[in-house]
Amino acid sequence: MKESALQYVWQHKLFVQQNLMTTDGQSVNVIDVGRLNSGGGPDFFNAKIKLGNTLWAGNVEVHINSSDWYRHHHQYDDAYANVVLHVVKKADQDVYIHGDRKLPQLELVYPETVENSLSELESGTGRLPCMSYLSDLSDIHFRNWKELLLYERMEQKVEEVRRLLGQCSNDFEEVFFRILFRNFGFSLNRAAFEALSGSLPWPVILKCRQSLQQTEALLLGQSGLLEKAFAAHPGDNYLSALNTEYHFLRKKYGLTPVSASLWKWLRLRPDNFPELRIAQLSAFLADDRKLFRELSKAVTAAELLRLLEQTRVSEYWQHHVQAGRKPSERTRKPGRQSLLGLIINTVIPVMTVYADYRGDSLRQEQLLALLDQLPAENNLIVRRWEQAGIRSTTAADSQALLQLYRKYCEPKNCLRCRIGYRVLTIESIKT
Repeated sequence: MKESALQYVWQHKLFVQQNLMTTDGQSVNVIDVGRLNSGGGPDFFNAKIKLGNTLWAGNVEVHINSSDWYRHHHQYDDAYANVVLHVVKKADQDVYIHGDRKLPQLELVYPETVENSLSELESGTGRLPCMSYLSDLSDIHFRNWKELLLYERMEQKVEEVRRLLGQCSNDFEEVFFRILFRNFGFSLNRAAFEALSGSLPWPVILKCRQSLQQTEALLLGQSGLLEKAFAAHPGDNYLSALNTEYHFLRKKYGLTPVSASLWKWLRLRPDNFPELRIAQLSAFLADDRKLFRELSKAVTAAELLRLLEQTRVSEYWQHHVQAGRKPSERTRKPGRQSLLGLIINTVIPVMTVYADYRGDSLRQEQLLALLDQLPAENNLIVRRWEQAGIRSTTAADSQALLQLYRKYCEPKNCLRCRIGYRVLTIESIKT
């Protein structure tokens, strides 16, 4: 068992609490386990422990072995002078503070099922370690946890918007498009789109966005893909025009393109090819409807979708998925799932901070409520939860489950998860 797990057992009182005795024979009554310390110093502050007939108020230190006290050099550390109890799995030696005060020690006894369950949760067997326990959870328990996970995820997104806002001189429209850049790459090309955004000064984008063709030339040229495409298809008149335009812009503004090697195509569907995504992003930037302003006023999810669906790529990209590739008759605009992802990850977080900036609390509530109007996302993680019997019906559901997987399941952070707590508590009660 890891030390963090033993701390968890102590914190949540999953140990056997009857007839507790220190290693030197004093009775122990745990009145308050204390407050877990996430910083330096003892593991728990302000505990209340009755040893024999004496009530002690102080700190508790937790180790796997008593000898860890010396291995961690606590014996001469004043931060540990107020430790009243040393909680261990195995007391392999006596310990002293400053070499003279012998520290009372308690060997923690807990049900074997708790350790077995914890090992199973943290072993990494299966993509969802708690899968076999999910059927035992009540709907209300899981629903409350999902609500907290959703708020946690949205707060992360909002904090990122605020951080970027400070870098963009409080220009909300720039922040909106910077985040749109990143999210247009979705998972595979996210870093490449972020690099593309970082290579383009906002004033240059503003000067070029009056023309869709000029915006395409700017973005495709800066991506490093335009030069490569034109070299492969020198007879393509549209690529030739874009290439000429880009070289003029590059010289005029002193631009340096990103490396074309950043972009990935492996296992991508044609609708997700980088060149097409860049063309679609160019269309959003060059949209003369003042997109940010209109999105900031939209009240329903249907309105947001309608506004985004109205944006059209240039004629060339309505019939191409890749520069110079054999034309297709299909109109090339972002699919509905892609637009839903942009609303969830870009529009709602940015507009939430914008509403907060304007002191519009009602608007903030409306934006969060939009997640209950939008359908659930369809991605690998959401499908994994569905295979485990946990279905998502709205974007609020899928966002909560994404947060659960990314922040708790993937890093094996079961001790901070309410499902993990429930599993360990149930196993403790069974014994």
